[in-house]
Amino acid sequence: TGSASRANSATHAGSRRPSAATGIASSPADASAWTDGDSRSTISPRELEVARLLVEGLTNRQIADALVVSVQTIASQVKSAMRKLDVTSRTALAVKVVESGLVGPPESTPPRDE
Repeated sequence: TGSASRANSATHAGSRRPSAATGIASSPADASAWTDGDSRSTISPRELEVARLLVEGLTNRQIADALVVSVQTIASQVKSAMRKLDVTSRTALAVKVVESGLVGPPESTPPRDE
């Protein structure tokens, strides 16, 4: 039953992922393959998913709500991704994942009619 539970969890996790309609690349390069040669600096698929939402400008609370996890979990995943990618801010993390091609640029917001 352990493998069935993992498969079920993976299915549910996949259903919470942001769609291509968000303007974020839905199928970027495999995050597990992106590393600077040190296995400790490989960004996990979940960290990449969090980074995608961070690039869109979501707060930790908004990301946590979207992924149905705690704010503390998101903060930990952001911190881990920042450490692995050797950056010191959320903005630098967003820039690095976009420049590397792991995440597409944020969807531009059309001007509002006023």
